[in-house]
Amino acid sequence: MPVREREYGTPFLLEAAQATRYGNMKTKILVALIAVTSAAILTSCKPRISGQIVTDLVKPSENLRVVNGQIYDSYHSELWKNPLELAGFHSHGNENFRLVTYLAKIETVAGNKIQCGVYAQAHWPPVANGEVESEDMVQEIVIYHYPNAESLVSGQLLGDCRCMRVANYNAIGISYAAFDCGVQSTELVPEIKGAIVKAGGVKIFLVDAKVADDFLQKKKVESGQQSARITADMEKFQSELNTNQLEYDEARNAASQSYTNDPRYIALIKEDEDNLKTAKTLANAIKFLESKYGVPPDMLNQPFVQQYSQDQRTAWQAIREDTQRIQSISQRANRIASEDDNLENKINNERRMQIQASMAALDAAKKKLDEANQNLKSVQSPSFYLSDFSPAALEILQTDAEGKFTIHNPKAGAKVFAKIKSDGTGEEFFWLLDLPQKGEKLILSDKNLFAISTDTP
Repeated sequence: MPVREREYGTPFLLEAAQATRYGNMKTKILVALIAVTSAAILTSCKPRISGQIVTDLVKPSENLRVVNGQIYDSYHSELWKNPLELAGFHSHGNENFRLVTYLAKIETVAGNKIQCGVYAQAHWPPVANGEVESEDMVQEIVIYHYPNAESLVSGQLLGDCRCMRVANYNAIGISYAAFDCGVQSTELVPEIKGAIVKAGGVKIFLVDAKVADDFLQKKKVESGQQSARITADMEKFQSELNTNQLEYDEARNAASQSYTNDPRYIALIKEDEDNLKTAKTLANAIKFLESKYGVPPDMLNQPFVQQYSQDQRTAWQAIREDTQRIQSISQRANRIASEDDNLENKINNERRMQIQASMAALDAAKKKLDEANQNLKSVQSPSFYLSDFSPAALEILQTDAEGKFTIHNPKAGAKVFAKIKSDGTGEEFFWLLDLPQKGEKLILSDKNLFAISTDTP
């Protein structure tokens, strides 16, 4: 079967191989090794990778979809995404301290076509599961061949799906952005049953086995030391991450509460209530003194005080002090009313800033932990062990196109060492193998690449 080109010119056979054995380390090595020289002009002095792939024709998988007569791999093609993403609707925050997300609701279903309204939701707190404060329709779209469209009802939320952008749908003078989920391909596709990749034109170094073993032992010690240090850092970063996660959750929880639960607001209201009680008590005391001692209003003018009895003068003094306290309380009440008006915005702004600060700290902790994870993988990789391995060669030879080579002067206690670097990715692959027994063949391939294991010397 001839190799079939897709929209990006990628051989369909290779893509099928990736889809069939996705996640398998040998397939990753297979693709990476083929990529070493797939775009280069091969010469006798340049490493050459050859692949033998055994395939069979099978029913296509669900991800192979047909749109306008052309087959697409909906899982791997960059043309295929969620319709909202293709339409340019991406969740974003910091819009008046709100997170804006988008969803689609079914409006009509007609044959193989559905029409949806796209709605923007503003959330507070600024997180995806925060309270929805507003929802507004921003656009209408059309989707063809949506899976099980006949089961949809108007008003239902559109589920997750993958589709590609197609020509706009036009109706009564209105143009709608249109997308197509495609139909299942029925064309048989190749499936990999087995594969082997051989390294041809690669320099082979025969090296002293003891030198190689001593070097690996030294690198193992270095790897262990660095791994221990990185692991300790990771434990610290994980603890930091847990603390930051707790602070972020607390900030989100606080932001979801009414500002009236804030201690400052509670204290302000209590002060206002206490002042009101005090003012009422003072007003009652003044009223009592006025009625008991017959202190007229003009007694508040001090020159008249001398005309009255001692009791009346004492009552006048008490009324004067209580009146001043009521005036002070009234002024404080006015200030409390003003503070109350500003306190809600102040508390909510502080909560937003706390969420942003805790989110930034959480992201920073995650980044440090991710970097530490990558560093740990690096110091436990074949590249860490052998990238700087350059011992004196007992003999240097080269593999033929099939990855085969002949040892002219085999020496006891020698090992085979070789490495190759991908022109495309820069990834390195290594071989460190014992000499084969007499009469046995040794072919450099993806089957005997150097790998790190617990029993590494």
